[in-house]
Amino acid sequence: MDRAFGGFLTVGGRGSNRTYHGKVASMLVTTLRRNQPMPDATEIETMITDPESWVDDYRVGNLYRGSDNNGDTGNFQKDHFLAYQSTQVWLMGDGTSDSYANGIRNNLYPADQNYTKLQLNSMVSNDIETVNINGLT
Repeated sequence: MDRAFGGFLTVGGRGSNRTYHGKVASMLVTTLRRNQPMPDATEIETMITDPESWVDDYRVGNLYRGSDNNGDTGNFQKDHFLAYQSTQVWLMGDGTSDSYANGIRNNLYPADQNYTKLQLNSMVSNDIETVNINGLT
């Protein structure tokens, strides 16, 4: 993609008339580095099945592209502003600061409540529940 993305990201539904009937265990979004190959199947599987390990194994300490940058930035660190804006991991209730009152926080920097926190619109407190998915950690 070579165009800017604008608008809203919705996880689990698109408003009052298009509700989602299912469960979302986690969500990960990240930037891709320019002129680099797409992630291979092993990396993609880790992104889906264990996003925390993916960040530790594939992001921390490595080159990455900031969300508003054309080039690479070095030494990805979880609590660095440019890093946690370019890679966002929401664990849907399993994050260190996740709750109905706090919203779902980006696990790379849970203290952030202004830029990467998921807002809980049209939800109630018991919508956050424990989910076990066979084969996933």
